[in-house]
Amino acid sequence: SKAPQHRHHALGVRSFLVSKPVTFSAANIAKMMPKLLSFLPDVSGGCSEAERQLLSDLQAALSTAYESSPPKLSFPLPDGITDLWEKLIDGLDDDHAFPILDLGRVLALHPDFNQHYAWNDMGRIENIARRFRASKCSHPASRPLALKLLVNMFSTGSGANQMFDQSRLSLMTEVMQEGLACDNPTTVQVAGSLAFNFSLFVSRKDVDTLLSFVVPIVHALSGNGECKLNDEIDYVLLMALGKLVYGCDEAAELVNTLELDLKRALASSSKKVSDAASDLQTLLKS
Repeated sequence: SKAPQHRHHALGVRSFLVSKPVTFSAANIAKMMPKLLSFLPDVSGGCSEAERQLLSDLQAALSTAYESSPPKLSFPLPDGITDLWEKLIDGLDDDHAFPILDLGRVLALHPDFNQHYAWNDMGRIENIARRFRASKCSHPASRPLALKLLVNMFSTGSGANQMFDQSRLSLMTEVMQEGLACDNPTTVQVAGSLAFNFSLFVSRKDVDTLLSFVVPIVHALSGNGECKLNDEIDYVLLMALGKLVYGCDEAAELVNTLELDLKRALASSSKKVSDAASDLQTLLKS
């Protein structure tokens, strides 16, 4: 017999029915790739003419892919591109790493690139997370781009499963928490998107993990962080929190214990924010 449905199902709450991970696909290829090419002289170990050509070929393929909306990221990846991406990630210092992080963020939406790392080398993706944590992404553009790359790993099922693997869950949770506590609004919004993607995959049976996500989201949503909140941040945090609370009494109890004040979000001029806040309030009061 089927398990009885949780009482939340009967409340008619619509905001939190979304089940598709957030991804960041918008990109300016015409700006990103020339910037990356201009940094190649700074790569430790240098770059060959063949490697420059490889990046030019990739730029042409990406430019064509981005003529469509959403971009058609299904073209055959040029041979050797993962090796070159790794060489540049390792070889560019933090002041010059942002275009190669941006390229990785875009390529993480390409199923072949994404699954190459999901199946063969998640250590590479963990290194991006560690680089973020060590604040080695000190360039202001690098921190949100590193997080966007992690968020975009959720664009394939195998990527999402690997991001949520028990072996790296604590690392990814720490990255999310640090991102939410940043003073940069873009970084906070992207960390909220990472939290939302995690909220889609966390099991209702794994209450400890679920609750460990609740506290930093409530803290950020309360405006207790260093960052000035905006509608986009409010929305993604409310969506993540709503997903975690939906069907989980322990999460609802914790949010109520933390005394989350939804007044500001309920009064938002953005309908999607006020609707999500209203639906969250309905869950918390049920």
